[in-house]
Amino acid sequence: MYFKFIGYKGGVYMNIRKAICSVLAALLIMAAPSAFATGGGNPSASPEQTATPPVSVSATREPISWPSPEPSPEPSVSPTPIPSPTPGELEITKSPENENVKPGGTASFITQAVNYTSCKWYLSKDGETVEADRAEERFPGLKVAGDGTEKLILSAIPKSLDGWSVYCVFKGAAGSVSTSKARLHVSDSAKPKPTRIPAAAVTQSPVVTLVPTAEPMQTAAPHVHSFSSQWKSDDTRHWQECECGEKVNLADHVVSEWTTVTEATKEQEGIDEGVCAVCGRTVQRSTAYRPSTTGRIILAAVIALIIAIAIVRKMQRNSRKRWRLR
Repeated sequence: MYFKFIGYKGGVYMNIRKAICSVLAALLIMAAPSAFATGGGNPSASPEQTATPPVSVSATREPISWPSPEPSPEPSVSPTPIPSPTPGELEITKSPENENVKPGGTASFITQAVNYTSCKWYLSKDGETVEADRAEERFPGLKVAGDGTEKLILSAIPKSLDGWSVYCVFKGAAGSVSTSKARLHVSDSAKPKPTRIPAAAVTQSPVVTLVPTAEPMQTAAPHVHSFSSQWKSDDTRHWQECECGEKVNLADHVVSEWTTVTEATKEQEGIDEGVCAVCGRTVQRSTAYRPSTTGRIILAAVIALIIAIAIVRKMQRNSRKRWRLR
């Protein structure tokens, strides 16, 4: 019936071939399992092996459904428990601190603890330990107060307590605990530790702004010269001077008499020395070389004498001639 509707054109034979090949392939697939079951396929198969049922090939392929992954549960993290303090446990919360005092001064040592039944103070140095209540016997003049409490007060401290350590021992139900040791320094140059003031006790004082007032200008009094009666001088002049430096009576030295110290020659000047009649200063002056005039004066006198004699003789001769003519 199928071939009746198919023509005898070129495409018909191709469709027939495809149909025959598809049928043969299906038959081979269906016959293959039975052939292996009878021993003709796999030689290693045992006779007891059951035959594989034929596989039916369907024209349509069903979609494969994959299982959805289930979410893994998140691990739960439990918080680490914080250890709580054991009730009734003895614990020191504050140890005493070092103190610096001068001889005869006072020092306070403060400690704190919880869950204790009693406490006792001790003093120690170089292996020697002294109970606080017996320290007055060990150190004459020392005053002790506060033993058995959290505050020990030492007053009238002697110099011999320098370098000693102070500590407290607390006792409780579980045993005893000692604080750290506080060193006591006793020296003449010791500076006391500053006192700590709680912040709540500090009150801020109001700020006061000071406005400077203009001061009246003071006019300086005019300077009045006061000249000294003593004379000041140099090599050429003398004067009187005020403390401000003002000079008066400035003048040259007055020397009435000079004394020759060094005679002047043709090669060098001479030196004369004299005393000022006003200030009393000894001064010097230079003198130039002057040739001697004594010889010239004598020569001039002789010449003058000769001339005078000549004139006199001539006058005598003239007078004689006059007498003769009479």
